[in-house]
Amino acid sequence: MKSVDIDERVIYAGSFSKTLHPNLRVGYAIVPDHLVASFARMKALLCGPRTTIDQTALATFIGDGHYQKHLNRVRKLYKERRNRLLAALSAHFSGRENVFGSSAGLHVAVRLAGFDYSEAVRETLRAEDVGATVLAEGLARASSDGLWLALSYGGIETNDIDPGIARLARTLDRSQGSVAGTSR
Repeated sequence: MKSVDIDERVIYAGSFSKTLHPNLRVGYAIVPDHLVASFARMKALLCGPRTTIDQTALATFIGDGHYQKHLNRVRKLYKERRNRLLAALSAHFSGRENVFGSSAGLHVAVRLAGFDYSEAVRETLRAEDVGATVLAEGLARASSDGLWLALSYGGIETNDIDPGIARLARTLDRSQGSVAGTSR
């Protein structure tokens, strides 16, 4: 986006919390030159005085090349997990799954044809601690084209993905009755 930002309106903000550790409370903003002073004042007002120990350690970590090595390692790991998730969905839902957003991030949105949204389904998923989140409940209630779920693969071990999706499929079958053509 920055490459096409001729009016200098693009602001890119991020944090190291997801790529390194949730307790690392170091963020960044890349802003156009004319906004740097305003952003610095806003940060001072909102955040107050901060210690620079974490920032200094992070700068050293990045400067020594450790951050790039870490990113390369986790990209490979998350790609493997994503591929395992997609394969498990296909195996356990027999083509009734439609996956969105699988090219980036650590989660996907999935539409499961043959399953309908209900409070009972939502409660069953929660009670069984399946780890699937009903996505856009308003959309799910208004939609007759399947159950929409958000599935995250960032915090689950690769070998636990297939058993987890199998459990999701069994849970959904129990909550709505078995749908023809489902493989379990």
